[in-house]
Amino acid sequence: MMTPVRSGVESGMKEQALGLESPGPPADRRLLEAFLERDEASAEGAFRRIVERHAPAVLRVCRDVLGDHHEAQDAAQAVFLVLARKAASIRRREALGSWLHGVSLRVARRARDAEARRRKAEKRNAEATSQRTERWSAAERPFHPELHEELSRLPERYRLPIVLCYFEGYTQEEAARVLGWPYGTVQTRLHRGRRRLREALARRDAAPCSLLAALLGPRQASPDAVRPEWVEETAWAAVRCAKYGGAGGSVSPSVSHLAATIDSSLSISTTWVIGICLAAGGMWFAGRDVTEGSRNSRPPVYSESPADGRIEERRAISLGGPTRRSSESTTADATPTNPIVARSRASATVKPREVSATDEASAPILKAADRALSSLRAALAADGRELFERMWSPKDPRSHGGDGLGPVFNARSCVDCHDQGGTGGAGPSSRNIDVATADVDPSTGMGFSYAFSMNFGEGGFEYRFGYDPPAGARRTSQASLASAAIHPGFREARSVVLHRFGTDPSYSAWRGAIPGRHGQIEVRMSQRNPTPLFGVGLIDEIPDEAIVAVARRRSPGSSQTRGRISRVAGGRIGRFGWKAQTATVEEFVLSAAAGELGLEVPGRRQAGDPRLLDVVSAGLDMDRTECHALVAFVRGLPSPVVSAPSDPKEAAMVKEGEKTFRSIGCASCHLPRLGGVEGIYSDLLLHDMGTELGDSSGYAVFGSGPSRAAVDERGVDDRDGESETRAREWRTPPLWGLRDSAPYLHDGRAETVVQAVILHGGQGMSSADRFSRLSTRRKRQVEAFLMSLGAPRE
Repeated sequence: MMTPVRSGVESGMKEQALGLESPGPPADRRLLEAFLERDEASAEGAFRRIVERHAPAVLRVCRDVLGDHHEAQDAAQAVFLVLARKAASIRRREALGSWLHGVSLRVARRARDAEARRRKAEKRNAEATSQRTERWSAAERPFHPELHEELSRLPERYRLPIVLCYFEGYTQEEAARVLGWPYGTVQTRLHRGRRRLREALARRDAAPCSLLAALLGPRQASPDAVRPEWVEETAWAAVRCAKYGGAGGSVSPSVSHLAATIDSSLSISTTWVIGICLAAGGMWFAGRDVTEGSRNSRPPVYSESPADGRIEERRAISLGGPTRRSSESTTADATPTNPIVARSRASATVKPREVSATDEASAPILKAADRALSSLRAALAADGRELFERMWSPKDPRSHGGDGLGPVFNARSCVDCHDQGGTGGAGPSSRNIDVATADVDPSTGMGFSYAFSMNFGEGGFEYRFGYDPPAGARRTSQASLASAAIHPGFREARSVVLHRFGTDPSYSAWRGAIPGRHGQIEVRMSQRNPTPLFGVGLIDEIPDEAIVAVARRRSPGSSQTRGRISRVAGGRIGRFGWKAQTATVEEFVLSAAAGELGLEVPGRRQAGDPRLLDVVSAGLDMDRTECHALVAFVRGLPSPVVSAPSDPKEAAMVKEGEKTFRSIGCASCHLPRLGGVEGIYSDLLLHDMGTELGDSSGYAVFGSGPSRAAVDERGVDDRDGESETRAREWRTPPLWGLRDSAPYLHDGRAETVVQAVILHGGQGMSSADRFSRLSTRRKRQVEAFLMSLGAPRE
């Protein structure tokens, strides 16, 4: 039997009386509570609002799986009947859309399987399929059920924002308020969720582009899919199903059967989850005493003294990752002991000393300190990750009186440029940094000069007319003024970062006019590819003496590949960046925050808009505590791993490739071990890579002060003319994680590893020539070895 349909006026008056109409997003929690707590009439009004809000998304899922409008309507009604029965058990009521998506997929699958069994039983499967195909319109064809299947497999942190934004129609800001997440976290997880969906669909041999286009471009159901009568019927049946256990004949038997089967399966799943949790809890309690006992009797940590090999006790507390070791911690040959190896060696070969009474008395204090430090580290790590993944915006609410993103920037978050292979990886060529370099045309000069000379045997005659600057001053004051008129950053350096974006709408047009010829000044463009950050904490810990020892080494055949140390301000050793222009992780991270995101941080001014010279930030965007958390997160990123193939033939291929890699001389620069860090495959030195790979020796970021890269190892300012040698020099990039860091070389010009090897010039040319002369089989072995160097597993 059908229930009479109330008028829209009566429904609106009822909802106003219930207090369910409210501006702003979304009211799912309030509506569910009203459905559960009020009388039958009020509950029906609340549930009707729920159906109106979520019916389009539920129908979309059912139609995508079933392909038939009428079957989708029946399945959607069954979904809402299940909701009525299970409303009290929903944990995250504010994210009801995600729960409904999962139930819709299960109901539609069950209905599809039941229909298939019916056709098979009647022996009309082929005929029924043919008839069904003829009836389908273009809008009613089964679109992409695999899209919903893969979406249901995503972790909740990725599935929730996708469902809210792309099925429920919420904006990203509304989804952030619903989920209680920062706005940047929602953006990041949407980005990662889409990427995971694309990869999962590609593994199923589906067309990920068309599937994601279907997801991102909303596809409305047919006009009568959410007609008021259908909503009224569904709400009336759901209320009675929840209260009396049956729909009272208001829905078809197939709908009631579907709802009952899904309801029972959900109950069984819940029982299994409770059982597993109880079993796990019992195991935890059973092993708690043993764990506590082993924790209390944990031996002290030891390290090996480099002087005489004695093992000494040490207790170290670090909040932001490992701390730099002094020169006293290195061995006589300037190669320090890896602290991890030292601890494992000590625990394996040295008997721990007996615990004294003093140690026993201080044990509770140390345990309390360990717990406090663990909590603090966890808080720092969470805050650091949020800052690394945060999508900054102009006038960001997180800034401390600053202006947030910009005024010029290359990306909106750190993870925008560092996400290949996981959070902290390299970046694609689309995220390259643009560098503008001003060159004076030598054929025109600045000012004028004329010289005439004749040679009369031993004598000579020369006549000079006009202005001829001294040989040491390559850039005249006229050239400096002309360059500064193009971009004021050219006063600081010959090369400056030309940011890709600006918060001011007119910035893009101004930026487009910078490259090219401006009178006697030619502005050429080059690029830098984002480097991976995995393992930078270990690189930061490599003692200076180890790098110095590598630079001074003398071995047969090393004269051609001998590199030099990059010295930055204060005589420190540079070890980060393509030109090794930065000495520490902290400087590298904060410089990127100021220069790439335009954030004002302690000790670093934000990148400035070259057209607005008087615009400065009124406050900080990140304070010292936040900067410390961000740096600590980057320092704590794990080091890459070697993926050993399980197949014996492939493993043998990788092993042979490593031998060939060493035999052709690649390992003379790409050292497998440096300063106790295994698998780095770098000496962190500058090497001449030839003219073809030459580029500006350094660049500045306008507004944030002179770049460290503009100063060479002697402390000589290179802004008024650069050495051609330094222009050809590049830091040996660590090869760990190579598989997941394409494209390669400083500007990403090499799409493959083979291309990158062949493009080596200068000191790397001999190894590149040897590689080119290898047989095809041995080249594949080298490539297999390099492809075994992957990013760390998340």
